[in-house]
Amino acid sequence: MFDTNTLEMDFVQFKFQEIHTADLDELVEVSIVTFTETYAGKNDPDNFKNHLDEFFSPERLAKELANPNSHFYFVKQENETVAYMKINVEQAQTEPNHHEGLEIERIYVLNAHKGQGIGKLMIDKAIDLGKALKKKYVWLGVWKENPKAISFYHQMGFEKMGTHVYQLGDEAQVDYMMGKDI
Repeated sequence: MFDTNTLEMDFVQFKFQEIHTADLDELVEVSIVTFTETYAGKNDPDNFKNHLDEFFSPERLAKELANPNSHFYFVKQENETVAYMKINVEQAQTEPNHHEGLEIERIYVLNAHKGQGIGKLMIDKAIDLGKALKKKYVWLGVWKENPKAISFYHQMGFEKMGTHVYQLGDEAQVDYMMGKDI
């Protein structure tokens, strides 16, 4: 549905590749690795393991891939996956009443590739997709205990627009909902 883009930054080339069912094993792996790198040390180990088992299982991710209102993208550097993102529109969004918006549900960069501008490229890609779909804004949820990510999104022009609950095992965590007009 969307065109694959190639972007160059400081002589490093990154390519967006839309993820399809044939990429399921790689999606499961990169989802688990990036989520673990980002959050494992900040959560109860049992809750964390249960969350990984439920949300990043092949069955769950295959179902998400099959949803026509969700789109996943790998960011590749040469042939190596360095990041991925998931965007949602319409009923696939995790919160109701955002029909004029595009949700960035997941945006993760492998630790070894952070600081290379990949997060900015993914935000720019989501904004371009939102514009192509004639959306008025992009939005996302970010854990209130992740100040580095919150700062990054502020730098990208996002503003807090509310809160919602992200359930991690038996713990209800508060996410800031942040949005940006496009």
